[in-house]
Amino acid sequence: MINNSLNITTNNIKQKNISNDPFSHFYIHGVFPEELFDKINNNWPDLDFFENGKKLGINIEAERFYFKLDKANIRKLKGEKRFFWEKIEKWLISDRLIISLLKKYKKDLNYLPENNIENYYLQELKPKVRFNTSLVMDVGGYELRPHSDDERVILNLLFYLPKNDCLKELGTSIYTPKEAIIPAEYQNKPIARFPREWFNLVKTFPYQPNSLFSFVRSNHSFHGVEPSQNKDHVRKLMLLSLMFNDS
Repeated sequence: MINNSLNITTNNIKQKNISNDPFSHFYIHGVFPEELFDKINNNWPDLDFFENGKKLGINIEAERFYFKLDKANIRKLKGEKRFFWEKIEKWLISDRLIISLLKKYKKDLNYLPENNIENYYLQELKPKVRFNTSLVMDVGGYELRPHSDDERVILNLLFYLPKNDCLKELGTSIYTPKEAIIPAEYQNKPIARFPREWFNLVKTFPYQPNSLFSFVRSNHSFHGVEPSQNKDHVRKLMLLSLMFNDS
């Protein structure tokens, strides 16, 4: 049952066209079959299993909490929850999903060959990359200033997992820089965070149930989360970053 639903999800991702404005990305509402989406929420780990980003040594906001979806961490769970997240983690890093994403973004990844991307990934690229997979809970007051991400990142998937659509404004926003305002020494450099006043807000992708926002990382992939008047929210996501190994 889970494997069939994940195959459907992979096909949903493969079939979605990308937009290149202002950088390559796509957004899907209804990415999982509804039954699988319900299982994700029903099997969500207890808060005690999540760690604050600051404690992990990550340069990230204190309002963000992580449950890393790796084999060692998943083994801490019991019974059905452990079995379920083992399946999800295996799918997130599966060759089929990653190869489909590389094909989708191949025009942005100039090191990929024109043909035989499957072979290139399996033989050349896969030994050079790692998978950063996590469940995330952002608590009240969370916001994220524009940034373009770590240079090691190749592409990102952000699955939105709320149970209702009451907090649509908490989705990922994308931006274009006000070139005349950004100091030259900062242009095209992915520093951790930029002031909001340096950017124009292009669009916010709604934080609504069963949705996915994905983008390929570049020096211009400026994104963030806008401030919200709602300070009591809990923002649930599942994240995948495909990254180059540390050099």
